[in-house]
Amino acid sequence: MTNEHFRGSRQYYQKQYAACMTICREIGSIDLLITYTMDPSAPELSNILLEHQNWSDRPMEVCRIFIDKLAELVKDITEREVLGPVKAWFHSLEHQKRGLPHVHFAVILDWEKMRTSGRITTKEEYMEQYISAEIPDLPNSMDRTESAQSQRLLHQIVVTKHVHTCNQHCQRDGVRCAKRFPHAYSDDNIYSDNAYPKYRRRPPPTSENERKKNPELFGNTHKYVDRYGKQHVVTNQYVVPYNHYLLSKYRSHINVELVAGDGCVKYVTKYVMKGADMAFIRVEQEGIEGGAWRYDEFHQLRLARYITSMEAFLSLWGTKLVVRSHIVDELDIHGPQGHHVAVEEGRELEIAENLQRRLNEGEERRTQLTAYFDFNRQRQLIGEQPAGLTYGNAYKQLRYNIHKKNWQISVYKHHKKLCRIRTVSPTNLELLAIRILLTVVVDPTSWEHLRTFENVAYPTFLDAAKARGLMSDDVIWRRTIQEAFDSNKRVQQRIRWLAMFFGSTNLTNPTALLDYVIQLPEDWLYGTRVAQLDFEARRDYVLCNMEWFLRANGIRPDEIERDDGTFETACERIRLPRPSLRNIQPELLNDAEIDPEMMIRTHVDKPFLEEHQRGSTQDYYLRLFYNDPRPTEEQQQFIDEIVRGMWSARHVIDGLETSFAQDIPRYFFITGEGGSGKTFMYNKLIAFLHANEFLIMPMASTGIAAELLYGGATVHKRLCRQKHVDSSTKPFVDYRSQFADTLRKLHGIIIDEISMQHKDVLEFVDRLFRSIAPRTLKQIPFGGKCVILGGDWKQLLPVVAGGTLLHQFDASIKNTVLFKNFVTRKLRSNLRLLHGQEQYRTFLKCVGTGVLNDSDERVQLPVGICVNSREELINFVYPQDLLQTAIHRWEEFCGRAILCPLNTETFEMNNIILV
Repeated sequence: MTNEHFRGSRQYYQKQYAACMTICREIGSIDLLITYTMDPSAPELSNILLEHQNWSDRPMEVCRIFIDKLAELVKDITEREVLGPVKAWFHSLEHQKRGLPHVHFAVILDWEKMRTSGRITTKEEYMEQYISAEIPDLPNSMDRTESAQSQRLLHQIVVTKHVHTCNQHCQRDGVRCAKRFPHAYSDDNIYSDNAYPKYRRRPPPTSENERKKNPELFGNTHKYVDRYGKQHVVTNQYVVPYNHYLLSKYRSHINVELVAGDGCVKYVTKYVMKGADMAFIRVEQEGIEGGAWRYDEFHQLRLARYITSMEAFLSLWGTKLVVRSHIVDELDIHGPQGHHVAVEEGRELEIAENLQRRLNEGEERRTQLTAYFDFNRQRQLIGEQPAGLTYGNAYKQLRYNIHKKNWQISVYKHHKKLCRIRTVSPTNLELLAIRILLTVVVDPTSWEHLRTFENVAYPTFLDAAKARGLMSDDVIWRRTIQEAFDSNKRVQQRIRWLAMFFGSTNLTNPTALLDYVIQLPEDWLYGTRVAQLDFEARRDYVLCNMEWFLRANGIRPDEIERDDGTFETACERIRLPRPSLRNIQPELLNDAEIDPEMMIRTHVDKPFLEEHQRGSTQDYYLRLFYNDPRPTEEQQQFIDEIVRGMWSARHVIDGLETSFAQDIPRYFFITGEGGSGKTFMYNKLIAFLHANEFLIMPMASTGIAAELLYGGATVHKRLCRQKHVDSSTKPFVDYRSQFADTLRKLHGIIIDEISMQHKDVLEFVDRLFRSIAPRTLKQIPFGGKCVILGGDWKQLLPVVAGGTLLHQFDASIKNTVLFKNFVTRKLRSNLRLLHGQEQYRTFLKCVGTGVLNDSDERVQLPVGICVNSREELINFVYPQDLLQTAIHRWEEFCGRAILCPLNTETFEMNNIILV
């Protein structure tokens, strides 16, 4: 186990990351991300290589040249300010997989200084002056001036070192580039706080005559022939952004990127501090046949850091991996009885006895924190003016003498010094409360002073933090539950809501909150019979029924059997007491995966069930299917065709047949305009299939769409498990697990709103079902399941972060090889359209099909459906008479909403309406 002092370890980089985030928090957000890579063809290196030598043969010389160039680059950026005035910076040294060193440089610019000088007023102006993403112009071949020679050199460096070439290393599925090349053409620099900056990348002209007429509208191209004799044409779409001055001076790859918005700060800092490459190695013992001895995968396979010869040289020379503009000191934190102790091996007993003697004598061990208490106490005793500082910002006026172990007033103010209190585990609530209090309590003199608020000394630091409103108190949760129970009049709604609340809320003490709810005099969760029982019996009754609602809402207990033969429950998973159920086997999780409602009807006590949920599962779903309204003739025709495909899949999956019927399709794509009844048809289909004991899994791409399906959930929740899924994501599901067994038994799946789902997700689902399928079905798409996809191509495309419309088209499931297996069925009747709305329907269809879009993908709306101001919009949706009588007309608010593209706009609108 390595620690934070071990150079290059994970703990080392975690500490450096925290220090860099302190700089960002105190100074400002990162503005520039610069990557400088050592050039193997640098003239300084080429001149010292002997004949037949390569750069890898001279690692020491490579490192020396790199260190010198890096030092000069730091001076250029921080002292000479070639990229503008700098407030703070940090950089991290890394090594490419091929061995060459490179550095990631994060810079915080002084925008106020730039605006004051009048040089730069906007981010677009900065991009125009300092960053370029275009192939430079070539001067006339007859021009031999010094500026022309410099321009030719810059052109050569750009086309040889700053043009991205897509190959198998960056392409996904052999098509898409992981670096988002080629970029879209753009006539101007465009900056946005919530998107990647768009640099000016002018398109090439269609002819030279067109260029001569308007040379400022077009960019340059570069033609070259690769080593295989193939000719290529490079445009501005493939240029990596750079700075003219730095590229001309260092003649190496120096990527300069403007960082967009505060949301990128953590990502950029993590990227800069990601550390060295890691690899799994296997440890074997010589002399043992096969190399394996006492085979234990956990101990035999280890995650190790591998280094190259150049990294070894830099380490031997003591080159810093991370360099920062500011010193960031760490302040110790501990509780009254939780001091950190360093013990010398062999002296453990002696040190323990000394510590015990000090505790018996009432002497507290002196640390940074206790010394800070003493400093404030001494100033108070001698009557000096309080410093007005917290422990977190004491460094601004004080300094800690590590030898004398006391705090002193600093004579010299160190403007390049910051401090941070060490991070603590959020599971240690008492220590977390101490850390929070130390950031707000001014001039604390003792532990008791720290937990005192408004002349009340609280017994614990957690109570003191809650009293100050610094940590969540159960009071707000109690009020939330009471309001919810007031609106949910039936006990069936209350128990379901309570399970969802506990399952989705990170409570500090869930058991205490549940005990409070159970002891309420209203008996909101049970009837008269249960109310007569003692408290323990009432709590166990509620927990036993909550267990199944928690499982139905996605709380998955651990499937590993404990030493006592029991399994974890869903209640224990969220830190509630264990219900006194019989030993719940993990096989019961299959019910939650396939049909959560069926599991609830089977196991939950009848008083907690709605009237329509009582009875057998088949009767319940038959009622849902035959209830009015009934499917239209068109919908029923599609349902019958899908059911035939389901029967074909069921016969093979259940082992009744060995092959699928060739003339019966099993893969369907259901499409139709909004209002054609797609969701209604899915629910009728789900009800019919459940009533006939088919095992299906209804899903959707979004949570709202999933809520509209019987037993629906999102695809990520049901199948993906990972937050991010791409073409390289492996379906890490144990073939022998209960989850795999559940998936194998499925006869089909339904995925609604597939048009906005990324094709990587559908391909992952296919890989998942094939990985757990029997050997005879592994080569069949989706492991032989019947698959129903639904959506409307006129609605949203998949979201591609920072991508263009072409990237969104490429991400659509239409571009996956799996889609050729699907047959398309379209619902043509519109059941939602009212009389007189045909014209509005035609308008929406023109918007969805792109007929009304201009060249910039913008749509001009009719004047009749537009308002001219924000106030007019608010008055239209929320008239003044409605707002003035809101309490008595609250039901009218349910059908009114203003959709905002950003949270900031949402907050602004709410503030205006609620004033």
